[in-house]
Amino acid sequence: AGKTYTFISFIQNDVSSSSKNNKETELKQKETALKQKETELKQKEAAASYDQKNVDVSQSRTAQNPIIYADVPDMSMIRVNDTYYMSSTTMHMSPGLPIMKSTDLVNWKIINYVYDTLADIEDSNKYDCIIYIDVLEHIENDSQEIEMASHLLKENGYLIILSPAYSFLMSHFDKEIGHYRRYNKSSLNEVIKAGNLKNKKLFYLESAGIFLLLINKYLTRKKYPSLTDIKIWDRWVIPISRITDRLTGYQFGKTIVGIWKKQ
Repeated sequence: AGKTYTFISFIQNDVSSSSKNNKETELKQKETALKQKETELKQKEAAASYDQKNVDVSQSRTAQNPIIYADVPDMSMIRVNDTYYMSSTTMHMSPGLPIMKSTDLVNWKIINYVYDTLADIEDSNKYDCIIYIDVLEHIENDSQEIEMASHLLKENGYLIILSPAYSFLMSHFDKEIGHYRRYNKSSLNEVIKAGNLKNKKLFYLESAGIFLLLINKYLTRKKYPSLTDIKIWDRWVIPISRITDRLTGYQFGKTIVGIWKKQ
């Protein structure tokens, strides 16, 4: 009986010890699983916070193409601390090769040019033709600019100007892109008086565009045209204007073009 008792006691102790070990193992496994779940939860919260920050940043820096409504080819860019500087090989105008500045890669401001304006060109340099394409309206003292241009023209040289037409079309869009004014035949001829120039041609283009500019001025009030607006303009307004310009004898339009000859 003693041996039997001892045997049974050993088995009972062994079972009790095994049960205890199993419970400790299960407890450790539960603790490990709990810690793993806590870690996963923290990772998900961190990821959600990161995603939200990205959403906030993307929403605060939303932009549309084109970012710059201008001819900006062959861009070269550097970053200095938190400021970006960009140059462009716009070499066919004076001043040329603009230097632009931005802090967000979306809003750019021209801060200088690499080469000269008319005021910096030597008097000995004379030219057969000087052309202003959507430029003169950006110059505050346009009469002084024309006087310098006339001085740099050879005898019988030509001055050609293309600019936005009609002051009644002046809108928030013009101010946003740096227009000081829009011209009509009378006001443009008044500016040309600063030079010894004789008018050869003076006419308007894009007559169909007047109505869209009026819609934008009084109804849509857009600062910049959207990609859809540009497509509509290219596919519909320009072809229609080619017809209406001829029918109206080039007597009105959103753009004015003039050609003058130096006497």
